[in-house]
Amino acid sequence: MFKKSLPKLCLALSLIATSLSGYTAPSNPVSESFVRRLIQDALNSLNLSSTLTAGSGISITNDTISTDPFLSIGDFYQGGVVFYVDATGRHGLIVSLNDQSTSVPWFGGCDSSGGTACPQLLAQANGNGAGLKNTVLMVDRQALFDVSATNAGIVASTFSVESATGKNDANVCNVGEINSAICVGDWYLPSSNELVQLLTQTLAGTLTTTMTTYGGTLPETNAPYWASNESSTSPATNAVAFSISGGVIITVGDFKEALNYRARAIRTF
Repeated sequence: MFKKSLPKLCLALSLIATSLSGYTAPSNPVSESFVRRLIQDALNSLNLSSTLTAGSGISITNDTISTDPFLSIGDFYQGGVVFYVDATGRHGLIVSLNDQSTSVPWFGGCDSSGGTACPQLLAQANGNGAGLKNTVLMVDRQALFDVSATNAGIVASTFSVESATGKNDANVCNVGEINSAICVGDWYLPSSNELVQLLTQTLAGTLTTTMTTYGGTLPETNAPYWASNESSTSPATNAVAFSISGGVIITVGDFKEALNYRARAIRTF
């Protein structure tokens, strides 16, 4: 956007220079406010947008330059706690303050022992941000398979929180609610890689202080959490879960419908 606006900006500066070329300065120096008004009037005359983008995470609005915040692991941000930050310090992953469910199947409405096998969703995406793709598959296929049932992806994706006012998960954004607070609703069930990163930071103690301060709870120990991944091997009824046990992270592979595990939502920023 900045590059596209550059010709107009140059033209505006040219007009400013022309305006000043015949200007006779008063006895007192030209004030800063006068110059600012002159520049803004020239920009406005060209219908140039008042907001320019100067680079990733940087914006210029009139005479104000602002940047997105630099964040660190353990910061409270947009309704959750940061547990991963990339090299820019402006993008990463946030975990919700509490579990969205303490007992939910990976996929609902199927029972292999009863002759109703779970469908294969091809939920195989992994890595940062990949859990969102898997969660979409979980939500869509559940509606087609058994709309009366629920699954771990649904309880994670339907979570929301008012980040502008809320310090805990009690401040959810209700449908039809009139509220000026920012409602953050783009949560999802983490991929295997994302979930392992969350549990790794839990073990390292980097999330403890913020979780306590903002009324949250750390992921439980000896309690499996669903990832949004199906197992990469057959049968299609296998899904993946992880648990902290004995101070280490262990993999708990199990049937999608056999046991109800915990679900904790995350989101990207």
